[in-house]
Amino acid sequence: MPEPPHVVVSGINLGGNLGNDVLYSGTVAAAMEGAMFGFRALAFSVAVDYGEERGQVYFETAAAFAQKLVP
Repeated sequence: MPEPPHVVVSGINLGGNLGNDVLYSGTVAAAMEGAMFGFRALAFSVAVDYGEERGQVYFETAAAFAQKLVP
C-alpha cells in the first residue's frame, strides 16, 4: 500500500463472534492485528436469525451499518 490505511475493517463474518469465539475468529484477529500496528480497527460479524425465517442471514443490514459507522 502506498499509504497506511485510515482504518482496518474486517468481515462481514457469518457467526456472532461472541464470548470465546473471539479467541479463534479470523475476522476478529484481522482487526486485532490492525490495532496492534496502531490503526483504528473494526470487525463486523452477523449472527443467524433463528426467528420465523429460520437461518436468514442479514448481510445487507450489517453492511449498511458498517458503511454508516465507517464512512
